Amino acid sequence: MSAIFDCPTCKTRIKVPSKFLGRWISCPKCKSGFAAMPDEPEEPDTASTARPETPGDIYADMIRRGEESKRRLIRLGIILGLFFALLFAITSCLFLGGFVLSWLSMITP
Repeated sequence: MSAIFDCPTCKTRIKVPSKFLGRWISCPKCKSGFAAMPDEPEEPDTASTARPETPGDIYADMIRRGEESKRRLIRLGIILGLFFALLFAITSCLFLGGFVLSWLSMITP
């Protein structure tokens, strides 16, 4: 089963397979991203099935929506780690190079 969504930016109609419903998708035309949230099924009007939203439900929903931000933070951490490793390697080479040059100048007449 699939659903049809309109891109909020360019208004292109997009057919989204059911396995991507509830996820962040990109428009194939304009490349803007949006959440493919399925229509909520109508709930019966019986009071016995209705339950109030608990703080745990709200927290679980926040966790589900935060998956993309977690991936971005992991990518940022990897990039920063590589940057600082490169910076450390460069400064180490400069320090050791200066040390070797000063040592050579002391032993050469």
